[in-house]
Amino acid sequence: MSDNNSQQTSASAAIGLKRYIGRSDMAFLVLMVLSMIGIGYTDYSALGSIWFWKLMAPLFGITCVISEWPRNTNKRYLVWTQVLHWGALYGTMELVFSHLIEARLDAPIIGLILMLLLALTTFLAGIYIGWRICLVGIFLAIGTLMAAFLESIIWLALLAAVAIIIIAILWTRFSPMHGKENA
Repeated sequence: MSDNNSQQTSASAAIGLKRYIGRSDMAFLVLMVLSMIGIGYTDYSALGSIWFWKLMAPLFGITCVISEWPRNTNKRYLVWTQVLHWGALYGTMELVFSHLIEARLDAPIIGLILMLLLALTTFLAGIYIGWRICLVGIFLAIGTLMAAFLESIIWLALLAAVAIIIIAILWTRFSPMHGKENA
């Protein structure tokens, strides 16, 4: 009987969470989690993080398209603008990565530059898509500064991410625009 009650409680909690978190909120949460992983990985291994951030650029772009898809009437324009936007980032990342191969810059600096480029690109995407994506860009920029100046920043990054997520969910829940945005 207690297993059945705990399953019902878990199901009720999941339904309640879905009520307060819409599609755009889920995209925001996914990007925040990826950002936290990337910041921790960059702090742990700057050279390894180069490949991580290069893989994240297309994932961030796909997430942006998915979050905007239901609200956008011109799907073709949406896809092409996002492909160009995130493709420009990827091309710039390749140019920066070439400096590591030529030994002009060292791996920790390259990892931080790639994080900063992704932060800027994410922030700019958020200008067109929504303020939540802008917050992810700001979080990445702050994470870049933290990774550059602090030795072990993962706990501070986690704390900042949790605070941003809570603020975003509360803002969405109590905002008068909430019903229009997730409809």
